[in-house]
Amino acid sequence: MKKFILSAVLFFTVCGSGVNAAWNPAAVRAAFDGTNVTINWQPLTYTASNYSVYRSGVTLAADADWNALTALATVTQAVDSYVDAVPVTYNSYFYRIKKYTTALDGVFSSIEAV
Repeated sequence: MKKFILSAVLFFTVCGSGVNAAWNPAAVRAAFDGTNVTINWQPLTYTASNYSVYRSGVTLAADADWNALTALATVTQAVDSYVDAVPVTYNSYFYRIKKYTTALDGVFSSIEAV
């Protein structure tokens, strides 16, 4: 009986914790190096099918406004960064990552400005 309980606890700890873990949409970071903007996030390879990267030149508050934009790129579930070669115009850019688990859903990250 003790062996079974220990096995169940180990299974839940190793397998169960990952299945229910949430993607941290606030963990998106963008940095400008003088030529490119590099956007990084923490991927969840076991719940995401892919990620889409969005950029706006103006502040957009509503998800519907971001959904109206065309994604800069869509990358596979294992990718954790994207490099955007932006024109040097000294404008601000706003980035969001959208995590998809199916083709019809998606969760936006927080907005990251550079």
